[in-house]
Parts: sequence; C-alpha cells; structure tokens
Amino acid sequence: REFPAQGMVRLRPELRERPVAILEGEAPRQWVCSKNARAHALGVEAGMTRAEMEVFPTVALLSRARVEEASARAALLQAAGRFSPRVEDRSEEGCFCGVLDIAGTEKLFGLPETLAKKLLQSIGRLGLRAAVVVSRNLQAAVCLARNLPVRVAVIPAGQEAAMLAPLPLTVLPLTPEQTET
Repeated sequence: REFPAQGMVRLRPELRERPVAILEGEAPRQWVCSKNARAHALGVEAGMTRAEMEVFPTVALLSRARVEEASARAALLQAAGRFSPRVEDRSEEGCFCGVLDIAGTEKLFGLPETLAKKLLQSIGRLGLRAAVVVSRNLQAAVCLARNLPVRVAVIPAGQEAAMLAPLPLTVLPLTPEQTET
C-alpha cells in the first residue's frame, strides 16, 4: 500500500524515519496522493492540498515520480521472480500487488509460510514494506493482503471465508451496481 510514497522513500534513506507525503498535480493545485505511516499518524490524508499541508511543517513533501515507482515495481517483480517464474503484476493505482504461483516450490523453499517469510525479507531488503499472503484462492489472498498490516499470513484451504469475514466489503473488486446492492 501507499506505493508512490514507498517508491520515493526507498532510495532516500534520510527520509525513512520522517513523515513523508507525495504530491500529485501541477503547482499550485497539488494534492496528497500517497503518504507513509508516520505522516498518516500525524493526520495526513490522501486528497489534502498543498495548502492544507502547511499545518504539518515536519512532513517532507515530494512530487510524485512515476519513474521511481517503475524502478521499485521492477525491483519487486525481480525479487518475486527469485521464488517463482510465474509472477503477475496486479497493481492498482497507489498499490503494488504481485501474484506468484508457488505450486511445486516446496522442495526449493520449504513450506509456503517459509517461502512467504523469505519473500517478505527480500522485499524488506529493497527498503519496502509489504504483506504476503499465501492461499489456494487467488482472490482471497489479494483481498487479505490489501488489508493486512505488514506481515505474513497463510490461509488454510477451506478457511477463506473465515479469514475474510472481518474485512470490510470495500476489499472486494465490486462494480458500482454490486456495491449498491
């Protein structure tokens, strides 16, 4: 989550301990499109304008750089490729989501939870934070990963409904008609 902020901060170690907000748009009509956890804890929200950000003098403001996001995305896909040759990028605006088919990798990496932990460590070495979910059900894994704090989770076969039940309906990729229903 908050991929634009993570992509910018990963190459700027001096900003890793500071609150950071990423601005999109042309001055003077810029708005926050992403922020790190430290900025969020201060009350920074997506959509705030540059003018509204003046009340947060400790927050570093950076302009969005899609080139740096592309670099971070490529690094993530390369890291994932070390664990499976079958990797798919399912990212959405502001959120990186990579899907790996790990069927048959147990002899190389051990149990799925072990592989997930190794993948999370590999992502951490890139200077990024993530959630890694293992499931036989692709949609269940994606929904849970988008709503987990940074960690690893394994959804046992047949337990998908129980694991997803506490999540809000907004995790589902619903059409407007489905949302209304």
